[in-house]
Amino acid sequence: MKSKKFFFFVILTAVLTGCFPFGSNNSEDMLKSREGDSFFASGEIDKALNSWKQSIGIRKTSQVYGKMTMAYMLKNDLTEAGKWAEEGLSFFPGDTNLAFNITLVNYQAKNYSAAMKDIDRLLALDTNYPNAHYLKGLLLEETGKKEEAKKEYVKEININPGSARTWQKIREEVKNEK
Repeated sequence: MKSKKFFFFVILTAVLTGCFPFGSNNSEDMLKSREGDSFFASGEIDKALNSWKQSIGIRKTSQVYGKMTMAYMLKNDLTEAGKWAEEGLSFFPGDTNLAFNITLVNYQAKNYSAAMKDIDRLLALDTNYPNAHYLKGLLLEETGKKEEAKKEYVKEININPGSARTWQKIREEVKNEK
């Protein structure tokens, strides 16, 4: 009995101290992710994407899917950005960052109906997500729903009172009403 307890203790200690890859902060997927971060910081987006793809091939994380989505958006490759955001959401359906990212992708692609569904999905997950109501206001403006857009901007200010962009939008609306 003592040997079973000792064996369990050794295994538990090994896992908690990172001796096994799944318990380590220096696992291969983490190293590839960090490598991608370094490439991205130095402006080498394609190398960053390659490292992140290798990281996801080892272990999928919502953070790496988010990084890939944003990197493709920076490259103005909205098709690939959308693909990676959707794939990430298929594994992490409750991830608010990925939900926001897919909304941004569809907004930039001028696919407003999809973006509206995406923003509603995000707001169902987190009604206080920073800039979500601002983005919904922009979508409503694009579809001609100015009054509804104003309400979203006010919601954003109530959640995020430091949002300079939202205050600017509200000022524009007040100025246009005069």
